[in-house]
Formats: sequence, structure tokens, C-alpha cells
Amino acid sequence: MSNSEQRTVTRQDVTAALVRLGSLPTRASEDAAGDLEMYITALQGARLDHLQLAITAIVRGSLGHGFLPSPPELRIETDRAAKAEAEQRARHAAEQRWRDEAHRYREIPRPSPEARARVQAMVDAFKRGEPLPQSDGR
Repeated sequence: MSNSEQRTVTRQDVTAALVRLGSLPTRASEDAAGDLEMYITALQGARLDHLQLAITAIVRGSLGHGFLPSPPELRIETDRAAKAEAEQRARHAAEQRWRDEAHRYREIPRPSPEARARVQAMVDAFKRGEPLPQSDGR
């Protein structure tokens, strides 16, 4: 994803989004400029890539109706896209942590032959009832 897609939406982006959604039936309005300002206010601070995902979802029927979304509906869909992306990033990070941890456990060092022999000598001495040799800290 490019940095330009991660920027917040501008007036021009909102206008372009409404053009993309322009083929959907809309309610009658006598104040197009006022409507545009409502969309701009609703989308203030939203990221462009999330708006683009919301538009795609709306065109695919996510709203449950085939009309031009109201400003709050468009913002809700934009926020839903942002939430889905955040959840995907969190899942990816958790999977990466799991892979890293699994990799660490695969690399547990095995005891050296000398260490195995020392342990076996202690087990044999214990089975014979002899006092255990003192460990030298290895």
C-alpha cells in the first residue's frame, strides 16, 4: 500500500467517492453544496484507502439497500473497513509471534553426550542406593 493511500481524505477525494457512487439512486436534495459539506464532515480524518474499501463494499451491497449512502452510513462503512484492516494486522502480528516462538522452541539445545552420561551415572547410582555424586554445576 502506498503512502498516498494511507493519507486522510481530502475534499477532492470525497467528491471522487461521490462520483463513483453516483450511479446509485439518491434522495432528492436542493442543496448539493450542503450535502457535499456533510460528507466532508462525516469523512474528516478517515484514510483514503479505507474510503476506497468502503465504496467497494457498498457497491457490493454491504448496506442492504441500493441507494446512495447517507454521510453517516458512508463513515460507518469507512470505519468498518478500518476495523477490518486493524484486525487483520493484529491477526498477522499474532501469527508472526506464534511462528517466532515455535521457531525458538525448535531450537532447544540437546544435552551433550557428556551431560547425558553424567545424568545416566546419577540414575544408575540412585537405583543402586548409592549416595548421589555432587554436581559440579554443569
